[in-house]
Amino acid sequence: MRAKEFIFEQPKLKKYQSDAIPNGNSFPGTNNDYYAQYRLGIAMATAPGPTIDKDGIFGQNFATVAYTDADQEIIDAAAKNMGLKKKSFAKGPSKEHNNTQVVSPVPKPKKNKYGV
Repeated sequence: MRAKEFIFEQPKLKKYQSDAIPNGNSFPGTNNDYYAQYRLGIAMATAPGPTIDKDGIFGQNFATVAYTDADQEIIDAAAKNMGLKKKSFAKGPSKEHNNTQVVSPVPKPKKNKYGV
């Protein structure tokens, strides 16, 4: 027996199969596009809320973050070597938001009677 005799793709579901699936849907254009699948999941999590851009802020573009000037030099040199142009989405150093708790709620340890 040849594999093609028992392995085949059926063009559509049989009635007994589709009857067992309530409101089944597929989304053409998301096959092997894992980012699109992820974005669809995010859109479902917030639905019926705001409209979500299919590509998001970055789309499928590679994004980098440079915490130091040395990091930025490496990123810029690599991009230049590959002939890539960058599109900035944030400028300057990292800053905490005004309402961020920056002081630890855990009290500092007190010395015991032995001085430790």
